[in-house]
Amino acid sequence: MIAQHCAALRPRALETPDHSIRRTLRSFARRWLALDEKIEDLVAIIEQLVLKLAPRLLDDFRIGVDAASEILFVTGDKPEWITFGAASASPPRSFPFRPGRG
Repeated sequence: MIAQHCAALRPRALETPDHSIRRTLRSFARRWLALDEKIEDLVAIIEQLVLKLAPRLLDDFRIGVDAASEILFVTGDKPEWITFGAASASPPRSFPFRPGRG
């Protein structure tokens, strides 16, 4: 992986533009690797929470952890907001414009 290669670059004295580029690449790569590791940790935590709070979303509706976590985020502590079927597909009564009127 290029990030690991750049993170392993040895910094040199800042005598030429190439040396400053090496130092910058090394710094960016180390930061990227640290953030990537943190993201992996957070994804694992989110997956555990979804499996604990809403395993039915994953099993019955066959959606992924990302989509299930978004649904849980949107509904918050009101799971009754989750509806499926034709009723949830119809527009609300106070539709802001009339369809077919350009």
